[in-house]
Amino acid sequence: MDGNGRWAERRGLFRIQGHQAGIKARGGPCAPPAKWALKYLTIFALSTENLKRPAEEVSALFDLLREFIKQGH
Repeated sequence: MDGNGRWAERRGLFRIQGHQAGIKARGGPCAPPAKWALKYLTIFALSTENLKRPAEEVSALFDLLREFIKQGH
């Protein structure tokens, strides 16, 4: 999901809006086909480099991750 913040900035949006769009896109063309019958799917969410971003953005990223998990993804 690298590039979501830059995607948002190019469109005049806040970086967090890009991260939110990335979460939504994960369920679209990035979702594995049901016929694969996967038991587990690993999705890269955060790197240690991401923790060097402004505290507000890091907090928002963790909020998005918590919401994503709560929704049963």
